[in-house]
Amino acid sequence: MKRLSYLVLIFLSLAFLVYACGTSEAGLEEPESGEPGELDREPFTLFDISDDLAEAYLEEMDLENMSEEEFMFYRTRSNLNDLFNTQFQDIPDVFLQEVEEEEVDIYQGFRVQIQTTRDVQEADSTLEEFEAWADRTIAEFMPRGYVHFRQPYYRVRVGDFHNRERAIEFSRMIKFRYPDAWLIHDRINPYRVPADTVEFRFVDITERIQTIE
Repeated sequence: MKRLSYLVLIFLSLAFLVYACGTSEAGLEEPESGEPGELDREPFTLFDISDDLAEAYLEEMDLENMSEEEFMFYRTRSNLNDLFNTQFQDIPDVFLQEVEEEEVDIYQGFRVQIQTTRDVQEADSTLEEFEAWADRTIAEFMPRGYVHFRQPYYRVRVGDFHNRERAIEFSRMIKFRYPDAWLIHDRINPYRVPADTVEFRFVDITERIQTIE
């Protein structure tokens, strides 16, 4: 039974090959011009290219000495392919330049300076007073304070911010308590930077009552 199946399969394969060869030969024939079975070797139309390029193209093909297979290949291939192969587009220099990744220093940012004094005890006292006040008054965000010394002054600075606009918003918020508050560029602690979702606001009366209870 298996042997019969193999014979049937071989027979069908041979029949398909015979049919395919017959259709290929029929496709090569062009009975509309010239003698039966021969291809029309008149130059065919080349579009979208200049006259000089078309003439050079036809000379290169040498129609008279081509075999039928070569002629069929040249006649049926896309003329647009020749057009695109002869055109060159300049690439803007901006796309050829290597992109250099700029390194970001996470320790660069902003703080709000609330006092400048020559007295270290006064600076320490201001810092303690600010942190106690902020803990009671500011909601969602607990800004830390720092004392920096550059002779001859001690500077009390609060908060850690990467975004300048956020730092300005915070400085305006505390100006009623510290009117000398102003924004400075400084080295910061990146791990104390408030999230973008944190809202700078004061604790309302209801929250204060709940805290006391």
